[in-house]
Amino acid sequence: MISKMKFLSCIVMKEESEKIMKEFINAGVLHPVNIEEIEKDIKLPVGMKEEEKEILRIEERIKKLTEKAKLHFEWEKTENLTYQNVEKILVEIEKYIQPITEKEEKLQKEIQQEEKKLQIGKQFNFLPFKPDSYYSFIKIYFISVEKEKLLLLEEKLKNIHHILHFLREIDKNELFYSLIILKENIHKVEEIMEKLNVKKYEYPENLWQISQKKEEIEKKLEREKGEIRKIEEEIKNYLLKKNKEINAILSFISERKAILKFKNFSANTDETTIICGWIPEEDEKKIRGKIKNLPFWIEKEAEDIKIDRKEIPVKIRNNKFLKPFEMLVSTFGIPGYKTIDPTFFIALTFIFMFGFMFSDAGHGLILFLLGMFLFYQKKEIMKNSGKLIMYAGISSSLFGILFGSFFGIDFHPLFFKPIENTMKLVKIGIFTGISVITAGIIFNLINSAREKDYEKLFFDKNGLISGLIYWFSTGMIIKKISQKIPIHISYFIVLLFLFTLFISGPIFLSIFRRKEANILSGFFEKLMELIETALGYLSNTISFIRLSAFSLAHTGLFIAIFQISKILNHIANGSLSWFIIIMGNIFVIILEGMIVSIQALRLNYYEFFSKFFITGKKIYQPIKVEK
Repeated sequence: MISKMKFLSCIVMKEESEKIMKEFINAGVLHPVNIEEIEKDIKLPVGMKEEEKEILRIEERIKKLTEKAKLHFEWEKTENLTYQNVEKILVEIEKYIQPITEKEEKLQKEIQQEEKKLQIGKQFNFLPFKPDSYYSFIKIYFISVEKEKLLLLEEKLKNIHHILHFLREIDKNELFYSLIILKENIHKVEEIMEKLNVKKYEYPENLWQISQKKEEIEKKLEREKGEIRKIEEEIKNYLLKKNKEINAILSFISERKAILKFKNFSANTDETTIICGWIPEEDEKKIRGKIKNLPFWIEKEAEDIKIDRKEIPVKIRNNKFLKPFEMLVSTFGIPGYKTIDPTFFIALTFIFMFGFMFSDAGHGLILFLLGMFLFYQKKEIMKNSGKLIMYAGISSSLFGILFGSFFGIDFHPLFFKPIENTMKLVKIGIFTGISVITAGIIFNLINSAREKDYEKLFFDKNGLISGLIYWFSTGMIIKKISQKIPIHISYFIVLLFLFTLFISGPIFLSIFRRKEANILSGFFEKLMELIETALGYLSNTISFIRLSAFSLAHTGLFIAIFQISKILNHIANGSLSWFIIIMGNIFVIILEGMIVSIQALRLNYYEFFSKFFITGKKIYQPIKVEK
């Protein structure tokens, strides 16, 4: 349901403007109108940009103070708080925390240095080698060699005195070794390493000290980390004591941001502030008590404002059951103000179509459980998606019982088996299409009447005359097929009259309004439109046969899965057969579930919404304090 909107315009004294804005913000029902769009010469209040910068600075300071404490803050009232109070509180907190955080930062740097030492030692397996210059007769290398070249390296070093010691595996193709040789063989060994593409690593001069002091470094690290934990605990405890003040600051900042946002839509004269906006009719009581004492205010019906209806914000108001289906409507577009909200109708049609095409009691149960899991997540979009999947699961289960299917296993149906009654299935699809298209035409008539667009009401391709042509034509065809009797000539006379009216009506209207009109070209244009409309209605109706097709496909897939499992049961053991059945069910739930969802949406969007949906521009967004 789309709420009826009222337009509010009020003028208040400049010194009282923020107080009034706070009242509007706390009520959370006014969708403000941008004054600058109406009056180009009116500018924003001076100093707003500076205040926005100040708010950002305060937010950064609070973030820096509290990011490590990971505290949960709650809303506090802020009647007496000012920017001066905020500064005083923040300076006091920073004065206490700053020396502690400086000590923490110093310890963090020391920890990084010690961890770097341990990393170096670990890289070289904490071998107690002194600097290269210390040794007179030997040369120490740290090398990496490819696994496939290791045997070749050992073969080349066979006649040279050496010690090749494995340290670690760099990755699956490369190994890390230490190589000790006599200095007199340096030239030969380097030549061998170069040919085999062996990488050399310079080991640090402080490796000896690191290896000798490994335990001491580790103890120092543990001690310093313990000191940091104590500092973090001290900061957290202090912030908990200051919890109320910090909450008040955050609440004050949120309120100031909302007021600044409000000011973006207001305008100032020398002594007054002008505030305009839209209020839903059902929320009018929340704000009436706040505005009745204002010196000057005007409240008007939306119809009394000379404004394009598309510019009026739209508030969609539905119960909890229908909330998830608002996502399906908003994906197509925002319904225009005072037009029909199709949420209730898409709830009926989507649930019916999904269940009809995806009829299996077992699969419906799986979808219901998946929906329940998503419903208990924290995010609102996950909750609504969960509800949608739960509804789809219930519909699938009900149709599964009607059609006799549980995870593809047949049982006695309450209605009929789709595979044995294909014509009945097709008839249901066609009659569903006729019903949905009829609803679309009726909604278009209602929308046209509300807009007082009587030409559209009668002569639109989804108007009254087109609708009558569609209903008479489908009635004649149904009567011919079901009763198998000749159609009376009076039906054709009525249709001919409707065709003539559809073609000639707009042309006569143009003449009556004294507009220039080329009667011949207008006639052929409307004739082509009539043919296009007739073909469109025919294709729209036939399009609903896909309901029957996907219902049969669902059954057909299971026949194929069970046939494959029977063949494998004869060839291999029974476990492979069950594996095919389980995997087949998973495949059907995931793939066909997605396809059926898309098809149900497609039928609603292109065969139903396209008949009547008028898109709006703005969704109703009142300014509130973000808590």
